[in-house]
Amino acid sequence: MPAGEDPSDPEDMPTMPNVPGEEPYSLDVNFFLWKYPYQEWFTDVFWHPEDSPGAHRAITDGFFLEWKGTFVGLFRQPESRTVSAFNYFAKGVGDVNAWAKQHWGLQTKMLAASASEDAWDAIACEIYANATEFKGYDEWMANCNESAEELVPLALDRLQTGFVFVGLTEEFDLSVCLLHRMLGGECVEVEFNDLRAADSTKQHSDPSSQLESIQQDPGPDPWDNQIYDAAAEIFWRNVDDYGVSRSSCALSCPGAADIFAVDTSEDAVLLQTPHRKQQFDDPDFEYNWPGRRNWKHME
Repeated sequence: MPAGEDPSDPEDMPTMPNVPGEEPYSLDVNFFLWKYPYQEWFTDVFWHPEDSPGAHRAITDGFFLEWKGTFVGLFRQPESRTVSAFNYFAKGVGDVNAWAKQHWGLQTKMLAASASEDAWDAIACEIYANATEFKGYDEWMANCNESAEELVPLALDRLQTGFVFVGLTEEFDLSVCLLHRMLGGECVEVEFNDLRAADSTKQHSDPSSQLESIQQDPGPDPWDNQIYDAAAEIFWRNVDDYGVSRSSCALSCPGAADIFAVDTSEDAVLLQTPHRKQQFDDPDFEYNWPGRRNWKHME
């Protein structure tokens, strides 16, 4: 994505180059498609070529049949994801508790869509949270609270049969390592960077406080948590099957070995891994170590 730091390079600017008779317009997420036209690049990689690879799209019946067994997914704990979405899309304005309940089941709906329009209302009521001037806003919002209960079995089936790789945002370092262990390729350091870090100066509330609040009311998302728990089970099973650990990742990812280095200084903090079972000794800090990046707080 363009950073806007080099005015002499049109590919680095946040607007399209001037076209005679037309005003420049924002590249936004479509910069990728402008620089790498789908017809020329990655023709067998992206499963929704009509839009930017960074766009929000559901897995429909047609897409699932075409790409079954090749999907790659990184899943995030539902309440944590909801807080992040609230602060990004709604700018942290409004009632985070009401927002959380309104968006229950969004990931379930995106995994188990029959056609594009089935999931679009759920997606739209999140990404256009404050865009009341958009045509169809009232219709989107009216459909936001629709139950996803009946879609859970299909979503779980698609997760378990359609994905070649499943990772966890909260275990981002181990997920990147596992991806390469399963599918090949060389780890590079940039893969471990948070390229879209939130601007904490613009947050209206503390994400930790928001998370604690919605965990109490309305409580855990009854549908998306089933999907996330299944994703976590797949992830940790593969971690064990492929021998992924801090020390093995340091060896297989030499270009990013510092990511898996233990900090031996006196003020180093041992992070608590939120999903790995703790009923075993880990004297070598293979799954949780002092100095580990705090992935679970990625906003």
